[in-house]
Amino acid sequence: MSLLAFCTAATVNGVTVRDTAHPSEKIAQALSLDIAKWWQPTQDSYFMHVSKARIAEVVSEAVSKTEADKLLKMKKAEAAVAAQRLVSQTQWLPDLMRGGS
Repeated sequence: MSLLAFCTAATVNGVTVRDTAHPSEKIAQALSLDIAKWWQPTQDSYFMHVSKARIAEVVSEAVSKTEADKLLKMKKAEAAVAAQRLVSQTQWLPDLMRGGS
């Protein structure tokens, strides 16, 4: 089963440049994967790859608008570090990783 899982995983490309649903989402749903157990947005994995406005949107959604507004006054790198700290305990995921939740 491990070999089958590896071979399957090697043929699936879930990488996308958009923050929207991807066909690999169907596989995640079928397997009842909880991506939040395996990935979380960090400065390096997410926040430095999106705009400062998007960082603020994420923090507003995951934490609060008050905290998000504070980020808009920071430089992007500082906002990314702060967002990582604020979002780390929330299990927030980008839409494409939510699996329809």
